[in-house]
Amino acid sequence: MKIRIIFLVFVALISFAYLNAQTIPYKVLGSGTMKYASISPDGSKIASCGGRGFLIWDIAKGDTIFRIKENTGQLICILYSPDGTKLATASFDSTVKLWDATNGALIKIFKGHSGKVWSVCFSSDGTKLASSSDDNTIKLWDVNTGKEIRTFFDIYLYCYNISISPDASKIASSSMDNTIKLWDVNSGEVTQTFIGHKKFVESLVFSPDGTKLASGSGDGVLSIWDINNGKIIYNIEGKLNWIHRVSYSPDGSKIAGGADNGTILIWDTKTYTEIFTFKGHYEPILSLSFSADGSKLLSSGIDNMLKLWDVNSGNEIKTLKISSVWIPSICFNPVNSILASVDIEKISFWDINTGEEIKTYSDKWVYSSQIIYSSNGKIIAYTAGPDIRVWDSENNTLLYTLNGNTLSTNGIAFIPEGRLLASVGGDHFMKLWDLNTGNLIKSQDENSSDVNSIDFNKDGSMLVTGCSGGEVILWDAKTLKEIKTFVGFPAGSYNFERSHNGLITSVVFSPDGNKVASGSWDSTVKLWDVRTGKEIATLLGHTNWVSSVHFSPDDTKLASASYDGTVKLWNVSTRKEIITLTGHTLSVNCVVFSPDGTKLASSSDDGTIRIWDISGIFTPIDSTISDNFEIISIYPNPANNSFKLKYSSPYYTPIEIVIYDYIGRVFLNTEEFCVTGTNELKINCGFLPIGYYIVKVRCGTFVQTQGLVILK
Repeated sequence: MKIRIIFLVFVALISFAYLNAQTIPYKVLGSGTMKYASISPDGSKIASCGGRGFLIWDIAKGDTIFRIKENTGQLICILYSPDGTKLATASFDSTVKLWDATNGALIKIFKGHSGKVWSVCFSSDGTKLASSSDDNTIKLWDVNTGKEIRTFFDIYLYCYNISISPDASKIASSSMDNTIKLWDVNSGEVTQTFIGHKKFVESLVFSPDGTKLASGSGDGVLSIWDINNGKIIYNIEGKLNWIHRVSYSPDGSKIAGGADNGTILIWDTKTYTEIFTFKGHYEPILSLSFSADGSKLLSSGIDNMLKLWDVNSGNEIKTLKISSVWIPSICFNPVNSILASVDIEKISFWDINTGEEIKTYSDKWVYSSQIIYSSNGKIIAYTAGPDIRVWDSENNTLLYTLNGNTLSTNGIAFIPEGRLLASVGGDHFMKLWDLNTGNLIKSQDENSSDVNSIDFNKDGSMLVTGCSGGEVILWDAKTLKEIKTFVGFPAGSYNFERSHNGLITSVVFSPDGNKVASGSWDSTVKLWDVRTGKEIATLLGHTNWVSSVHFSPDDTKLASASYDGTVKLWNVSTRKEIITLTGHTLSVNCVVFSPDGTKLASSSDDGTIRIWDISGIFTPIDSTISDNFEIISIYPNPANNSFKLKYSSPYYTPIEIVIYDYIGRVFLNTEEFCVTGTNELKINCGFLPIGYYIVKVRCGTFVQTQGLVILK
């Protein structure tokens, strides 16, 4: 086997945390969530999971039969076995667990994945179980023995959803590259790659007869594929936006699709005509499951509701509501100790000293992604689907409802003095609003992709936006003309014109206006120089999407929140991690500093807000980084499967060399000694399997990282 080594150069300054998160005092506001569901084959029970546990419900009574608490990891998927006697769960602790469905007793733990497990699927006879993970593998397990039958590996897999064919001879998987792969169970090889979707494929399922495959994607298309030739039989489009879930009825006569806006559609599979539209959820659909007789459809959503529908009449049968909901955004009032939060049905105001909820505004269909205060604390604004609500926070009155975007409004920002509001959304538009009149001043659609986040600099002269295509762009706030696109070295990407190798979730200016921080689906945080547009550093450490970034008021710290359930605090000067804050049981959506910088607030899908006391954290400025030691180059030597590290050092010194992958698994950790002057070290890497890696070199306070790709 010949190995090719390709280097993608980037620089970052990182370190391990030097504080224990358990020493940080915190307060918890709110409760928890339960989002994913499966209906039992006999149609009498529902299993739902989320956070660190699952519930079993009696459908007829609408009551819970029992609750199981899972202590080792966040549950992201739950599924009944075909005979209804067992339950399988997928967890962020890298395990798959098998449970007794009658009493919740743990039967087996399937271990083997090294990343988060996103999906599980039983074979039709219940003897096999497949699981997919972000470690780029699918694993097939023997349900009776608990042993691994086969592992399916693909460097580009990062698989979220899988389906086993009715005869158990094939497995279909969705990939981050917008494709679907068909695997042969016996050989473990990919037999076909289905190409057609323009965005990430989130859900797929085989037809009951095994001749077709249905897939739902972020491009809003539900595709029906011919398994034999890999071609599209029919595309259902124009009815839904982002399709999160698809499901076939047991007899194959119907197919259901659940969308980002909470709508569920049922189609006839012979004519592909719409039969029913189910409306009742007001958040994205997370799971769809037909009963064994095909008469009922179970749906669950981010809105924390389980709904049972009559597929023959189109009527809703029952709703099971869990009390708490996800909290996508929070913000501090700049002039007092009030924290505002938004969820899917209300705006809440909290006293952070007592932890008490002071008041709420009901807004059932809010579907918000962000809430913000003006700099004087007098006005509060939040997104509400495509619109923006603007309130007088002192008099509790609605000032305006701004018709923001034709699709969702994803991000908003006040100009520092509060008289203007900027908004961005899923239709590529950026808009400026006059808050004295509520009128639109200016708009443009020059962004190349959906825009998710926006922020003003301190004097209101510039705007920065973060886009779904991975771009961080600087704009003139008066003209809305582009100043520059920040260019970095995205991890795992060959495209050096992108700022990140993934959707940008959050952008924010530093208080001095000289820097921008960005967070992305590529699990990294980046710091940018506003003047040059160049990358200052990449901050590595999160193991899942980074959802939010925020600077401390004194510009010494940067906080980042992630779907890995953690909040990280970074030293802005040294680019070192100060501490990782743990406690949330689901994805953390937002993180903000209090106006005095002594507290940090984080909100999560687990339905809680945590207030962290960080007043005791000191962030020293380290000015010694890279003063003496220098990496001149790292380059491959293909002849002997190694690479050479060229360095310059004024003294004889030890250096640490670590090679790890993008989910943090360490493959090499060695110490070498550098002699004085300019010399080379040869590092063997022929033992590495194909994949993306990071080479980290540390010498004292000097740290440099470089991307490494090993290909066959």
